[in-house]
Amino acid sequence: MIIWDIAGEVKQDKVPTSYFLGTSAIIYVFDVTRKSTYEDISEDISHLKEMLPRGIVSVVGNKIDLVEDTLITKLKEEIAIPWDILTSAKTGENVEALFIQIGEKILLQS
Repeated sequence: MIIWDIAGEVKQDKVPTSYFLGTSAIIYVFDVTRKSTYEDISEDISHLKEMLPRGIVSVVGNKIDLVEDTLITKLKEEIAIPWDILTSAKTGENVEALFIQIGEKILLQS
């Protein structure tokens, strides 16, 4: 896998189109502790799917080590689209599982 980090651009339309050339999958990460990272998630995902119509867009909630399960339940109601997996970059929880999921989906598309 070749992985690009687009440095947390606030608006996805600010990401250069050239970043999408040859892309098979996108990992869209939002911070479960910061509403500003997911309040425009529907528009962002729509834009990404336009840029990569046959690609995989995996939606990931990160920093689950910082929240209680009750907040996760609340987020499911608040966030307009379903996410694929919840992770913690700090503890490593589900990070490997995320990449395995994406790898499997890419192989199934081939």
